[in-house]
Amino acid sequence: MDENQLIYPFYLVGNDFFWKPSDPEAYDLTKAAVLNPNATRSISFNPYGENADGNLSDVSWTWRVNVTDIALPGVEMGHETDAIPRLIATTHDFSWPDGGNISSQIGEDVPFCVKSGHFWSGFARNVTNAFTEDDASSTSCIPALGAACVSAILDDDMLEDDGCSLRSMGMDRWDRLPQCSRSLDYAEWAEGVDRGTLIPHGGDFNNKSGSNLSSNWELTSGQMFMYEQTGLYETGADEADRAWKNASRALQIVLMQTYAETEEGRQKTSQLLCTRVDTGEYEGRAAAVSVSLGMVVVATVLVMGLVM
Repeated sequence: MDENQLIYPFYLVGNDFFWKPSDPEAYDLTKAAVLNPNATRSISFNPYGENADGNLSDVSWTWRVNVTDIALPGVEMGHETDAIPRLIATTHDFSWPDGGNISSQIGEDVPFCVKSGHFWSGFARNVTNAFTEDDASSTSCIPALGAACVSAILDDDMLEDDGCSLRSMGMDRWDRLPQCSRSLDYAEWAEGVDRGTLIPHGGDFNNKSGSNLSSNWELTSGQMFMYEQTGLYETGADEADRAWKNASRALQIVLMQTYAETEEGRQKTSQLLCTRVDTGEYEGRAAAVSVSLGMVVVATVLVMGLVM
């Protein structure tokens, strides 16, 4: 494959992994491996935003992003080789001090909408590297995207009275926002890399809210809510090290919207979270990989069949 190889050809907002329909063994290996990640980043944040007041001002959750290098000896590479195929998986979870289900934290009838967006070839180098270690103690996306772009994304109509918007989750793309033209759309063509589409996926993490999204379940503290994986690569491949660096140094973006009960009544809250597990220099473009037919089928089904 050419040098503009995909970094995250597969990702989903959900609490399960790829592979299960086509390769139960690879599924089990992946599920076990991500429990012991090679790299991780944890950041505290208030789910109601920095400007929350009253009894909500002291609410603190943790967003954790894990990156794991996984060996899959039973998976076909798509060409003859003696090397054991590998891939890099990235998982996300939220946790809160009291544990338990999310409904115990925000209320049973309150939707909790989460959305992310990924280019197939990752975000541009200048956007990714703008988020440095000095920024890593915060979840602010302004260092990477700029204040105007962040404000525009926060206005995404993801939250509706009766749940999360089907259109926003599957259709509305942040790279089409005029305010993001210099951080997302402009950076794409200026760098000379075909990044494909900024694919949006999302879900409602509090199924007691009554949302009709297919990606709808009640999140528990510490449970995975988003999974990303690279294509397969060989351990001895020339760019195997670069594939790892691309995954671990990638910019992670999550938009979340919910309602907060305040003295003035129920108020919509919206915040955009950003982080990088490793803030070292991001080069972009993953290692040359070969993807088996089974992986392509699974990815196609997920993109076409899941509303995320």
